[in-house]
Amino acid sequence: MLEGINYYKEKKFSVFRIRELSESIKKSMREQLAEICHGEDYVKTGRRAYNYENTIKEFLKRYEKKSEKIRIGMIGELLVHLIFYNYFYEYKTVTPFFNMEERSIKKGYDIVLTEVDNPILWITEVKSGNLHSNKNSNQTMNDLIGTANEDLTERLNNENVSLWMEAVNCAKISFDSRNEMKQAVVDVLLDWNDEATDGSYSSHDKNVILAGVLFADMEDEINDENAKKKQNRIETTQTFQQVYVLEIQKATYSKIYDFLKEEASSEE
Repeated sequence: MLEGINYYKEKKFSVFRIRELSESIKKSMREQLAEICHGEDYVKTGRRAYNYENTIKEFLKRYEKKSEKIRIGMIGELLVHLIFYNYFYEYKTVTPFFNMEERSIKKGYDIVLTEVDNPILWITEVKSGNLHSNKNSNQTMNDLIGTANEDLTERLNNENVSLWMEAVNCAKISFDSRNEMKQAVVDVLLDWNDEATDGSYSSHDKNVILAGVLFADMEDEINDENAKKKQNRIETTQTFQQVYVLEIQKATYSKIYDFLKEEASSEE
């Protein structure tokens, strides 16, 4: 567990409050950033492009020229990856953070996870933002989770062949080549890609994680009961096979960037 994070985790929802960018969080980022961004297979090649120092430089190149809205989204998604790596040992990330072809934002699903013991996949949609006008933290978080729900519902129930192709390509680089689970996960994604190619699009057989990342003053905290109610309301619509709600709150997003910028400078 990471210092500076207070959390409550249940079977169908969890709430994480990041109170400070502690030394243990920084240590975790140093150890996990390269794999989060590139995928396990590339990092294990030992090539310099995939080490920590060059991963930071690449992150900054992708981040610094973006609009504030996209910057907030990038930091939010990075935090979700970090939470998955450190608190959800029952899952493995199938999709790396970086878009493989270019430095634009990812066009596929934000994050795809597999259960570690079985090729049961969970598709994750991440929505991040500052406090909404005339709303408190819980109300804003409800907006973020609601938008994640709407976007993923639309993506899974409309033409989505290219999204599954992207997920297949990501899965191939996210596993160590010797991992026996790799082919099983790729096969599941290929099956869904075949269905989409045949014109069959459905959210009803998909497990999803709806993640909201709120950057707002910690004096107005998101609460566990609100997350539970939001998950229950979405679950009762029966839009998805299973739905999990993940909520994260941190006061600002800029300190993550400041830390990575400092790390990059220290390596020069």
